[in-house]
Amino acid sequence: MPAPPPPRLSAESYSRHLGDVEFWAPYVRTVLERHGLGDRPLESGFVGTFPTFLAGDVVVKLFGWFHSWRSCHASELAAQEMLARRPEVPVPTLLGHGRLYDGPDGWPYLITTRMAGQAWRDVRLDDAARVRVAGELGTSMRVVHDIAPLEGPGHPPALLESRDRLTVIRAAALDRHRTWRTLPAALVDQIPAYLCPPAPERFVHADLTADHIFVKDGSLVGVIDWGDATLTDPCYELAALHLEAFGLDKDLLRAFLDGYGWKPDEGFVRRAMSAALTHEFDVFSTHSERLPAESFTSLADLATAIWDVGT
Repeated sequence: MPAPPPPRLSAESYSRHLGDVEFWAPYVRTVLERHGLGDRPLESGFVGTFPTFLAGDVVVKLFGWFHSWRSCHASELAAQEMLARRPEVPVPTLLGHGRLYDGPDGWPYLITTRMAGQAWRDVRLDDAARVRVAGELGTSMRVVHDIAPLEGPGHPPALLESRDRLTVIRAAALDRHRTWRTLPAALVDQIPAYLCPPAPERFVHADLTADHIFVKDGSLVGVIDWGDATLTDPCYELAALHLEAFGLDKDLLRAFLDGYGWKPDEGFVRRAMSAALTHEFDVFSTHSERLPAESFTSLADLATAIWDVGT
């Protein structure tokens, strides 16, 4: 089945059509037919960065137009290659991939199994269940972080490229915080002196938000969306997780660390805070009302309030 003409998009139309089943249906149906998956009812998945649609028990994710589509597609495909070596990690299974068109802007796609359950953001759990899921997530992410380089040349080139890109992002942390203005200027000015060097790199998901953690019947069933996967200090994994998904709940952070087998040492608070300060996204903005940064005069004190779970 030939693909329909490539979509012509602007910033406004891309945003408007991102979760639009009718707009993307011809493209998704082309993908399904190419891979022998038949004509299935389509529904929009979570509206994130790229057009993603549910088709029965499979998910089709299209990559194009948005500025980071090449790196995100390459990283997610490379991550699937890494994760396939550890089937005990609960992640969607890659069923197929390809490109809708020839040429440099070919709109590549991934087809994966659909994750059961609900996103952490949408599920309602009592405190005991939340702690249990956090611990299960810690156990799973320890396995992820321990995945060794692939045989032969080492890690996939896409992950090496994302690591190098993250190094550039880390170096520009001060400028980004001055632009975001989430933290008070007096604290932002302390960033260069506060930051500590990252620990040896591991393979990390890098975007463990409330939309990417899936739960069913009070237990973890999986982690989706590996497009930001990279190689960096494992503390980088904690930034979005604690400041966004966990909502600064230290009981959940402690449960995650316990499940992981991570024993915080005396340098943990500074490492975790440094990773959060150098994160690609403004992780301090989501739940800023729960811990007003304006009440702190030093980054060290703010870091202790956020990250200190004891030793």
